[in-house]
Amino acid sequence: MNNYPVKITIVMILIIVILISFFFITFLILRKTNPLRPNKLLLFLEFVITKIDDFVVKNMGNDFSNFGSYILTLTLFIPFCFLVGMTGLL
Repeated sequence: MNNYPVKITIVMILIIVILISFFFITFLILRKTNPLRPNKLLLFLEFVITKIDDFVVKNMGNDFSNFGSYILTLTLFIPFCFLVGMTGLL
């Protein structure tokens, strides 16, 4: 019956549910914000993104300023994978 090359496990479903709930909660929090008056979360996120972009420009130059989003993704992905591996979910 299951002819797919990837076996769907409980852990995959759990991670998907956690991500969907995180995005839903974030959406509920951010939809009430006034764009002319940002809250503390948006100010913190803007601070982090600005620092990552400045870090990339300082170390790699203006030619590679588009790599800021890639570096930020790695910064979030690597600790997340480390924590998932430490808990033994996979």
